[in-house]
Amino acid sequence: MRKGILLAVLFFSVISVFILSESVAGEVPDKPIRLMRRPDINQGRIVFSYQNDLWVVPEEGGHARRLTVHMGVEDYPKFSPDGEWIAYAGDYNERKESIFVISSDGGTPRQITYHSTGGYPITWTPDGGNVVFSSRRESFVRFFTKLFRVPVDGGIPVELDMGMASFASFSPDGKRIAYNRHPDLFWWWKRYRGSMNQDVWVYDFEIEKYERITDYEGNDSWPMWTDGRIYFVSDREDDVSNIYVYDVDTEEMRQVTDFEERGVTWPSMSADGTRIVFERDARLYVLNTETEETREVVIYAHPDAQHNMISYIDPLQYVRSFDVSPTGKRITFEARGEIFTAPAEHGDVRNLTESPGARDSGPSWSPDGKWVAYVSDKSGDEEIYLIDQMGKEEEKQLTDSGHFKRGVMWSPESDRMLYTTEDNSLYMLDVDGKRPKLIAKNEHRDITTYHWSPDGKWVAYDFAHRNRKRDIFIYDVKNDEHHQVTFDLADDTEPYFTPDGKYLLLISDRMSGSRFLARISLMPEEEIPFEHEDDEETGIAEEEDEEDNEDEEKGDEEKKEKKERKGRKAKKGKKEKVEVNP
Repeated sequence: MRKGILLAVLFFSVISVFILSESVAGEVPDKPIRLMRRPDINQGRIVFSYQNDLWVVPEEGGHARRLTVHMGVEDYPKFSPDGEWIAYAGDYNERKESIFVISSDGGTPRQITYHSTGGYPITWTPDGGNVVFSSRRESFVRFFTKLFRVPVDGGIPVELDMGMASFASFSPDGKRIAYNRHPDLFWWWKRYRGSMNQDVWVYDFEIEKYERITDYEGNDSWPMWTDGRIYFVSDREDDVSNIYVYDVDTEEMRQVTDFEERGVTWPSMSADGTRIVFERDARLYVLNTETEETREVVIYAHPDAQHNMISYIDPLQYVRSFDVSPTGKRITFEARGEIFTAPAEHGDVRNLTESPGARDSGPSWSPDGKWVAYVSDKSGDEEIYLIDQMGKEEEKQLTDSGHFKRGVMWSPESDRMLYTTEDNSLYMLDVDGKRPKLIAKNEHRDITTYHWSPDGKWVAYDFAHRNRKRDIFIYDVKNDEHHQVTFDLADDTEPYFTPDGKYLLLISDRMSGSRFLARISLMPEEEIPFEHEDDEETGIAEEEDEEDNEDEEKGDEEKKEKKERKGRKAKKGKKEKVEVNP
């Protein structure tokens, strides 16, 4: 009886655990995932990269299924035109970004490129026989990429004879290709207007003709060709990236999506041209090209962690910036987003900031030894904070400008500090938190180095001209005046006042392009600088003459000295005689 009850309890316990396990495994997570990257869409399915693996989900959204589990990175997936295969870049077999092909239903991937210089899939040829990928393997400089095709079953990659290219899409008949000539280096740069901006070009393989169809000063990226239309992404309206369409026949262009913030990135079109999937605000969206309606794809997943959920890490392996206390007894340093102080020999290591939700960096110890200034993004923007060196008092926020900040440097009196921002500006900040004073702003490059004079009345800094070469300037703190102290076409930087305030040291490359240490006298020289003895060959005859002259001079000196001794002796005898006979 008792044995039967125990067996029944055990049976129902096992069944309960099995049912619970099944329910947990099949349970949809409460929150959708974010940061899905570089999606592609075809035949009702979306493939994307997430946590360095490939996942597939229906285009309506729902629970995603993992395709790859390798510890290497899998990224840039692209469906074949028939939807049966997915090409992607994988870090396998000691080769980064090699091209692989895997069944869209999962399975063992097949490597089809082996070059030490990797690449990533851009598209497939319309017949599905080749994967087209972008790589720098044949580029004369690392900035530019070219397109290559490789058979899906493997073989020798062949360069597409069209020159530089990055993002691309074939016309439906495969006779032409829409592409970006410039590399994929600055697509992420908002409001980019540089020389590497991307325009959309069309190349005809049969007549070998190039045609540029957009000439916007910013980026027109990711062309996608279907029928007589070429879709692409541009920020030409209000500096927000949206999808545009170009009619090949009428050459008319118009905007399709109308996002007002957080624009479109990494779009990809289905083989039939009816859908475009893209990233936006860490989410995925699908655009119906027929109705031009856009909707978010809500995705859930059970990503079992491939790494430890909790790790114990030695912060000393991640030390980035540091400063020494005035007495040299302790050092302050940044490690993994925290500010520490440690003793030179005896004592404890202290974590001054203890802010795991923020990145603290660039500690600078005040000359009076009382404070440590540092930069932190705990407010959401990089600002300068002040904390006592013991870490007992609450930190004080000194700025609220929102700029990226670096290079905090205290004044000798510990009452002010210098720092620079990402817009090439140099500021002076009082410790009482008053509004920072702009000292200088450069239009050509950042102000990289600066230094206080020992009395705190002057600031030396480098300042670039139109040719990006720098000269040294000195700023009068009291009178708010700037004085240029070097005038040369060479590059002068890293000014440094000597402790006595008499000299300004700097690094210059004015001597045949070699960098060397130089100094400028800030007051009249008392003696010839850098004078030193120099032994040179003068010849035997000249040396003998010099020796004779030295002997004559020596004889004259001996006669003079002998005469002086006789005089002193005679004077002494006379003095003694007077004392004896008063």
